[in-house]
Amino acid sequence: YHAEDWGLEISFSGTDSQGHETVGWPVNSPEDWSRIEQLDPTVGALGEQLEAIELIAAETSGEVPLLMTVFPPLAVAAQMAGSVDAMTRLIKENPGALAPALDAITETLSAFASQAMSRGAAGLFFATTQWASYDQLSDDEYANLGRPYDLRVLEVVSDAEFNALHVCGSDNMLSELRDYPVHAYSWDAQDDTNVWLVEGAKLTGKA
Repeated sequence: YHAEDWGLEISFSGTDSQGHETVGWPVNSPEDWSRIEQLDPTVGALGEQLEAIELIAAETSGEVPLLMTVFPPLAVAAQMAGSVDAMTRLIKENPGALAPALDAITETLSAFASQAMSRGAAGLFFATTQWASYDQLSDDEYANLGRPYDLRVLEVVSDAEFNALHVCGSDNMLSELRDYPVHAYSWDAQDDTNVWLVEGAKLTGKA
């Protein structure tokens, strides 16, 4: 749902046992990034998610903390490119071309996060997907393409009851994201390429 309103085309399986298939994506060349514009998050696929938050919040009556999953702008941009390999190629071809699209995505997700809080969410489950990993990017690359946009989204929910950062994947960048303004960190501590729980707690100073 993060990228559907920008033109990501999905074929839904119609069964509980099989996932959906992406059949078309809006970004195929660096020039396509210029067509990614800021959206109204209260309509379309994003708007459906906000309606779902309202329904869940009404049923739980504040007794259960509700966290809304939001991917970082870079991860949403990668969905528009269709695959990790395609996004990696686009970054190498022209990383500067991404900036306007990342701005538009960031503004859209920031407005979506604000709306999520007003509809009953207690905070965000902010999940980096593949991109905060040394398998994909260097520290400098994430500092340019990831971090500034992440922080803009998280700033919008700085007053939320509980925000969690999930640093996905192997060989992750937890150490580089240890100062993100969240209440707790989540990662695969059983992956030998990542730090163990005790070390991560010392590193972040958070749950």
